[in-house]
Amino acid sequence: MTVDTFFANLDEYQSFLLFRNEQRKRISDFTCFAMLRKEDDRFLYSIELRDEITKKVFSASEYVRPFAPDQKNIDLFNQGVAECARRLQAYLATGQIDSRLPAFGILSCDSPDKTAPPLPPRNYVPAKTMMTGINQGSDCHKCFPAILESRLAKSYKAGQYSVDLLTDVICAGLVQCSHLLVAYDKDLNLVFGVAAEYNDLSLIHKGSGSHFLCLWNGEGHRNLGCSDEWGDMSEFERKACELMGDQLGAQIVEV
Repeated sequence: MTVDTFFANLDEYQSFLLFRNEQRKRISDFTCFAMLRKEDDRFLYSIELRDEITKKVFSASEYVRPFAPDQKNIDLFNQGVAECARRLQAYLATGQIDSRLPAFGILSCDSPDKTAPPLPPRNYVPAKTMMTGINQGSDCHKCFPAILESRLAKSYKAGQYSVDLLTDVICAGLVQCSHLLVAYDKDLNLVFGVAAEYNDLSLIHKGSGSHFLCLWNGEGHRNLGCSDEWGDMSEFERKACELMGDQLGAQIVEV
């Protein structure tokens, strides 16, 4: 078995575009790993395959042009993922390198086809830029957690703002969050955030609550107290949407 599909759906790719610098996949027995990483103005796709007999690890990689988030491009990319896996398996079996056209076809940076693939939207920015970009020109963005990884759970609209509910969050630094609700404007500048922050002392001080409910409103960080409720996705979503709607002065509608 190999990693034959990387992005299960369009939402997963959009989440990668907006919130991550890299994404990894593996199969259940850990014999195949795949990774997509942002590098300047291109993506690097890598796959590793472990030979169960010799225990050696074989790898292949290819640079891919960023592409617009639509199903046609997702299908093209996943076809390239499957082709990379096929070629690596063939090399393990025969020792011969497949020197035909790039595995990702027109999406490959090495494609001889001069037709440029569709690019991401004009307002696409790398994850690190976006997640630290709240209120450019002030020091307030330093309070906002820099997200390394997350999973998009739901998307909403609130007037002129887009709102995303994120879970399985991994942040840089000491402050860690399990869930985040973030709002950003048409240029993808963050304008408000609600987070369920882990309470690291909850194991020591029993009954103190597993998560803090915290706000970032462009003027700094505000702690609204600690409770086990905020670790529950549905409870966090309910309260975070209420706070977000009050802050933005608009009704939050799921899309």
